Amino acid sequence: MCFDVGPPGTRHELLSWDQELLPSAAPWSLADVRRLDPVERLIALVEGDDGMLQLVECAPLRDDAGERYWDGTSPVPAAQLALRQPGDARHRLYALLPSMFSDAVRYLARDGDVELWKAINLSPDTHPFHIHLVQFKLVARDAYAPVRRLPDLTGARAGGYEMHTTGDAVGLDPAELGWKDTIRVDPAQMATIAVPFRAYAPSDVGPEQGTRLYVTGRYMYHCHILEHEDHEMMRPFVVMPPEVVDHMHHAGGAVPRASASARGWYMP
Repeated sequence: MCFDVGPPGTRHELLSWDQELLPSAAPWSLADVRRLDPVERLIALVEGDDGMLQLVECAPLRDDAGERYWDGTSPVPAAQLALRQPGDARHRLYALLPSMFSDAVRYLARDGDVELWKAINLSPDTHPFHIHLVQFKLVARDAYAPVRRLPDLTGARAGGYEMHTTGDAVGLDPAELGWKDTIRVDPAQMATIAVPFRAYAPSDVGPEQGTRLYVTGRYMYHCHILEHEDHEMMRPFVVMPPEVVDHMHHAGGAVPRASASARGWYMP
């Protein structure tokens, strides 16, 4: 390989790369991030009955009494997930929202926030999970029992999905620590990542440090296997100025509905 850097005899000064200019790669703990009361988002990696691979955004089901739970025996509609995560005594019910790339944007992130994204793999394949715009840190991996299909309300065909934690945390590889833009999500595992819409200085070691990005707009997250991202394993999200999101909450949010935290939004 040959590089033309100027006429013969030209002198050049080679400057070393000062890695201290990079943000600190010190690992973050899940407890450190949770202290910020972050928005938590759940994404299921699903292979449908027709073989279609999708990133399915999951919305917790609620009624007047609060969050809805699965009783362990009732049929579950095909567009729902019964999930028991570490620390849960029961299975929470989630709606599996239509998640083709061209469907409506549901994830509205607030510039300056740190969010927790949980990717759970219901498919039989490992997927490299990639987010545009930001780098993030993997804070937990948890093992789950193999996914089950539950009867639907008619009992005549496969309905929703059921998964429950085995109670085993999966140790993080040394290569998985620090800043990442892609992490693998293995079958029957949940990967939890801290997604900061913040800019950090080299001396910043905690998620609460740093400043807002001052970058907004529409971005994507997707599986980084080309055939998968080209076949619907890709979804958009929008980063918005905090003033706009705060105004939406103050105005009552006529269209969006609040997610787990009062600061983030998903669009049902």
